[in-house]
Amino acid sequence: MPFLRRRGAVLKAGLIVALGLALLVEQIVFSVASPATRRLSIATPHSFGGRVDRALSQALGPSDRGVQRFRILKMRSTPSGRILTVRWAINSDLSAGSIGNGAQVDAYLAFDRLFSSALRVRRVNLIGTYPSMQRGRVREMVVMRLWMNRKTARLIGRSGWSNLDAPTAWPLIHRVYVAADFQPIQGE
Repeated sequence: MPFLRRRGAVLKAGLIVALGLALLVEQIVFSVASPATRRLSIATPHSFGGRVDRALSQALGPSDRGVQRFRILKMRSTPSGRILTVRWAINSDLSAGSIGNGAQVDAYLAFDRLFSSALRVRRVNLIGTYPSMQRGRVREMVVMRLWMNRKTARLIGRSGWSNLDAPTAWPLIHRVYVAADFQPIQGE
């Protein structure tokens, strides 16, 4: 009888170990196959995403707030070119007169760089964020939604992006939403 009890205990222990290993394997498979990890893609320097990343890095530079300066949210292909959606963190720098004026310059530089590059872009959507206190936590909140299409960019390109400044180009940028506190101050 003691032999059977010991054999039963070994079987129980083996079954528990086997179940534990099965759960571990399931968790590994689940984490590898989850949508969050499938969205992770590493843009190579010569890929379209890599060229967009480089253009935006050159246009926007680093964040002065210690957050990720920009993130490409979406790249959708169409027969006439790609539609990009980019979220960018607006800097706190007041050298342009106000934070809104600095964001105006950021948008101008991003549109200029993306449309002047050899990228086949049909439209660029920019979503500007800035920190705000929400429920006791600081969170990046959307304060600007802007877009420009290739037609408008070509119009600006004919006179030359360098012949315009950000305030002059601002009326040509489609402003879906600009929070009141982030409206550029005219004459700054």
